[in-house]
Amino acid sequence: MSDHVQDENIRVQSASAALPQPHQHSLVARCFSHDPSFSGNLAPEYLPPPVTSFSQSAISSQSAMSSHDTAASRAIDVPSHNFPRYDYSPDLLDDPELRAGKHRKLLRFPSYLTSLIDYAKPDELKREVNDKFRTKFPHVRITLTKLRSLKREMVHICQQSFSSSTASEGWALLTVAHAHSYFDSLCLNGSVYKATRKPLAGACLLISAKINDVKGDTLVTLIEKIENQLRLERSELLSSELNALLALQFSIHAPTVHVNTRYQRLLFEH
Repeated sequence: MSDHVQDENIRVQSASAALPQPHQHSLVARCFSHDPSFSGNLAPEYLPPPVTSFSQSAISSQSAMSSHDTAASRAIDVPSHNFPRYDYSPDLLDDPELRAGKHRKLLRFPSYLTSLIDYAKPDELKREVNDKFRTKFPHVRITLTKLRSLKREMVHICQQSFSSSTASEGWALLTVAHAHSYFDSLCLNGSVYKATRKPLAGACLLISAKINDVKGDTLVTLIEKIENQLRLERSELLSSELNALLALQFSIHAPTVHVNTRYQRLLFEH
């Protein structure tokens, strides 16, 4: 009986060996790692390698790229340190209320408010306003009076550049509103200081003009006005444009509500 069973097993094995076997493919990790429907058990030798296992050449290549990026960051002076975060608003830096300092007295009545502003010497008022600004933003490397002076100069440049175009007033102020938004962001991240304030102010105007589809003779006039009034070379202006974009991390689409708030303020002040 046992001999008969053994003979049957031999015949079954021979028959199965004679059948054509399907082509065997080796498992590839990337095929099943991206297939959510795959739920089979994997042998250890087919598991994908850990992400921390780099070859020596990859490590050296990565370190070379890192050192290159660090050198590039130093070359364009992009701040690498962390600054405090604020709930951003268009009037965060250039607060319209910060003008009179301690010489302003607010009177509160049941139905209205009024202010009394005592006379103060311009130098004393300037020093007091800048001290308050420095206390509020200790990491910003430009004074409030210089920030406001540059912003006024940016308005004058745009108004002169758009004077010959149709709808010049609204177009100029819209361009300035975007430029002020960029410039405030650069001040908050520490990119603006004495050596870079004018090149970056001109770069913000140029970026804003391109965002608002300013072209042709108007764009040429704007570039010439920036060069003349801010005393910049063409090469310095164009290189500062790239530096500004990098410092802004190419986030140049300002929220509409921020631009509109700045635009309304510019209409009121100019």
